[in-house]
Amino acid sequence: MTDNERDTQDGIDLPSSAYELGVDATGATHYHSAMAHKVWVVENDEISISFDVDDIQDYRAHVADTRGWDEIHLSDKGAAGTLVDLVEEAIEGGRNGVSA
Repeated sequence: MTDNERDTQDGIDLPSSAYELGVDATGATHYHSAMAHKVWVVENDEISISFDVDDIQDYRAHVADTRGWDEIHLSDKGAAGTLVDLVEEAIEGGRNGVSA
């Protein structure tokens, strides 16, 4: 799928490269696409606003200051993907004689 192709996440039409960035204190879900340099804010099952974003860290800080985060994912893989990476690293470390 290319970035121009569409994907449906939680019933919302977004580029296939978009991932869930997090949920703010108002309950809005933020999606980000590094390829599109864009963030979409979804409220009440609709895109309420979108932003052009060059620095996702600045955007995360902006939301933290203005709305606050209830939940935030630290990578584009989301929480589950980050956990999988940590488990894989631990397994690989064990294979190399490194104990956790």
